[in-house]
Amino acid sequence: MNARDVRDELLGQHAALRTQIARTRGDIEAWSRGELESLQMRKEVDDLSSAMRKHNLREEELLGDMFRLGDGRDPGRVIMDDRHRDEHAELNTALALKGAAMDVEPAAWEFVMKQLLEQLLEHMTNEEKFFINADVLRDP
Repeated sequence: MNARDVRDELLGQHAALRTQIARTRGDIEAWSRGELESLQMRKEVDDLSSAMRKHNLREEELLGDMFRLGDGRDPGRVIMDDRHRDEHAELNTALALKGAAMDVEPAAWEFVMKQLLEQLLEHMTNEEKFFINADVLRDP
């Protein structure tokens, strides 16, 4: 798989995740108004969590291979990759835990979930800026 194919695949996944995040945000608002059952809200968060985890694993597989190719020339890329994997783990864990905690304090959960959704969007924007662009992710 060449760099352009990798970029296209990951950017396509990002577009789908942005759509899912927007839907989740709308569902959170509907749930807070009592228009959506907790079970459905939990399912939406679980679905988003699963999609993010699947995407992150695929991204790590694709980008990890690309970055390891440059280890000898650019050791900073190894650090960047490790940091990136750690950030994925933190976001995956936070999303999974948030879905489980929604009934404890609904107003606080809504606030924290909206912040987490913003973090996910920011994470993808940063990936596109620093990892998934033609200057960084290119064929040798």
